Amino acid sequence: MKILITGGAGFLGTHLVEYWVNMGHQISVLNTKSKRSTEFASAFHSDVEIKWGTVEDYNTVKNSVKGKDLVVHLAAKVNVDQSVVSPKDYFATNLDGTINVLEAARNFGVKVLYESSREVYGDMPDSPVNEETELKPKSPYALSKASADRICYGYHTSYGLEIMILRSCNVYGANQRAGKLGAFIPRLVEQAINGGELTIYGSGDQKREYIHVSDLIMAHDLLIKKGKFSGDAINIGTNQYYSIKKIAEKIGNRLSSRIVNVESRQGEIPGFVLDSSLIRSMGFVPRVDFWEGLDNYIDYCINIKK
Repeated sequence: MKILITGGAGFLGTHLVEYWVNMGHQISVLNTKSKRSTEFASAFHSDVEIKWGTVEDYNTVKNSVKGKDLVVHLAAKVNVDQSVVSPKDYFATNLDGTINVLEAARNFGVKVLYESSREVYGDMPDSPVNEETELKPKSPYALSKASADRICYGYHTSYGLEIMILRSCNVYGANQRAGKLGAFIPRLVEQAINGGELTIYGSGDQKREYIHVSDLIMAHDLLIKKGKFSGDAINIGTNQYYSIKKIAEKIGNRLSSRIVNVESRQGEIPGFVLDSSLIRSMGFVPRVDFWEGLDNYIDYCINIKK
């Protein structure tokens, strides 16, 4: 299959590229150019086609989509805090960029797998949350993803575009961005390895459901094989659901670091579990235990730091 992965030189994208190349698919990547993405792309198999550019430019997207069988649309700005500061930037990439992908896919008759987010649900008091739950985004990032999510559905109902919408729980694993703009687990592990304190927002009682990146790759592969591109949203979760405090304590104990609580972030949600019955009915079974996966991730970070 000829697959275009937008954002293919990012965290999740690099794992998908490697897996699908090994499965014999013909992979192309559209990604903005940066030091990080260039380093990731340099490790790709020589058969992978790389186009540097942004999904915000329609001509770039159109030329990238042409001739493909499937577009896996990952490209997005993902930091909640930054979205509060610069919402228009998030709408330009996450909303307008998605419309460009949909338009190109519609014109060339290409299927789309859209990477939405658990954040589109907002603050859900009751768990588990199924795909029919009303979307109540609480940050500009979540709003941009929720809007694009529903536009994807609208392209199916309006034009018959073959599309699937994925809403995954939090993911972690090798190559994930750390630092100030990074995800929670890599940020804390980096702080600890560097000898610093572990900063958690608010009380730490907020909970997160996690999936290891290798299980998320298996879910994507299963869906392109067995899923119906009929405009449906599909939750991807593991039911491995733990408090931020407990995760921080695990990291702190492993790396001898102290936890410090700081002011809560705007737009952060207490947490909920996804109802993943639909994808489980297709045969999806996550394989990686969270605490084992976290230990392995810490070991990975220690080794690359040496």
